[in-house]
Amino acid sequence: MGASGWQYFVPYQSDITRALHELREQVFQSGKYYKREAFWQNTAESEYDNEPDEELRQELIEWLRTMKAMKEPTTIEELFLWNEEDGTHSILDIKGVSTQPDFGTISPLSQDELMLFFGTHKPTRAMVEQKAVEIMQLRKRWQGTYVIVYKDGLPNEIFITGFSGD
Repeated sequence: MGASGWQYFVPYQSDITRALHELREQVFQSGKYYKREAFWQNTAESEYDNEPDEELRQELIEWLRTMKAMKEPTTIEELFLWNEEDGTHSILDIKGVSTQPDFGTISPLSQDELMLFFGTHKPTRAMVEQKAVEIMQLRKRWQGTYVIVYKDGLPNEIFITGFSGD
């Protein structure tokens, strides 16, 4: 499938972690994320009969039984189990905030990056929208960036972007 880019503007709050978790909950409730098809529902245990490695065969059968017992995800954590390494192709794949780029986190632009992208430490929404694609591509897959967006010189929004999924 490949990775998917995502971007969101949320109202500013000084607690970036809280803003991230509120956004994740909003996205989960909206259903605007990838959820893979439950292909395992039509898979029989006998399909693993030809697996020569008995230990692997047993692991596959256990996985199949677990997945067949699973209902539609009702929490973000259940969705991760459902999708496994495919991810959700959304902010749901980001679990925390970091000062430096790291797997599964969003991190801010550095002061130098702010100046490079915007020529100021206080970019406006119009400035951020103009550079949104470049900012999204700044980090590796499964990482994101956030930018404090200013209006009339005061923090007004948080722009969160990145890309994830396989």
